[in-house]
Amino acid sequence: MKTRICSLPLVILITILFGDIRLNAQELAHTSLLPFFDKLPISPVFPVSSTLTADKPETFEDHSDLDALQKQLQPVLGINRQEGAQASNEMLQEEAKRNAAAQLTVKDESPEIQHAYTLLHDALKNMQEMKIEYAANFQRLEDVYFKKITDYYKEGHTQANNANVIGATHDKVNGEEYLLSVYLSHVKELFKQVDNLLAENNYGDGAKSQEVKMMFQGAEKDEALLLNDVIERIKLERITISNCARLAQAGKK
Repeated sequence: MKTRICSLPLVILITILFGDIRLNAQELAHTSLLPFFDKLPISPVFPVSSTLTADKPETFEDHSDLDALQKQLQPVLGINRQEGAQASNEMLQEEAKRNAAAQLTVKDESPEIQHAYTLLHDALKNMQEMKIEYAANFQRLEDVYFKKITDYYKEGHTQANNANVIGATHDKVNGEEYLLSVYLSHVKELFKQVDNLLAENNYGDGAKSQEVKMMFQGAEKDEALLLNDVIERIKLERITISNCARLAQAGKK
């Protein structure tokens, strides 16, 4: 995930108040991030109609557990209120600069650091390609969803159209649940590989050049960014379900 692509249409966003994510460049506190990967909750299951109309909408959007995970990530990667997609793009640009600079100096490093650099570079490349692939899949779901609800609301906001929007959202959330589970299962081995390479090489602290050290440290930030993107996606899914509950309950008044 990465560039964050889980935007919601205005009709669903109208009652949502939430901030975005900014990733600050700062010195990293070295830590293994694989345990955070294992703590990620599963994507929410869209509730049945009786639950959607009976429970308070606020109960569906509670994400105190996700906030706690992000708080634990803060020592590794600063998280403030800013534009998440912009931050992701900036991270990609920084990564390209890091790699270009590191490639000029890695030849002067020890054979162990050179070997670790090559393995880490390949693992990060594969992880990024997988993020891009699944981001495109998620975007297709969003595009289909937006077209559906746009068509539903062309003739105005009615109870029937609200029901259609809820049905379309149900399909989208189910599709996202499946895609996210597949994505996480595929990316976990690559994530584990990056995590192990960083730990085994002391996060690049043994490198001679600052450029190579920054490449290792940047890889740790890339891991944290991936985790944060997944957390943000699950938050948005919960908020989406909450707003469907509002629509369902508004139709019964």
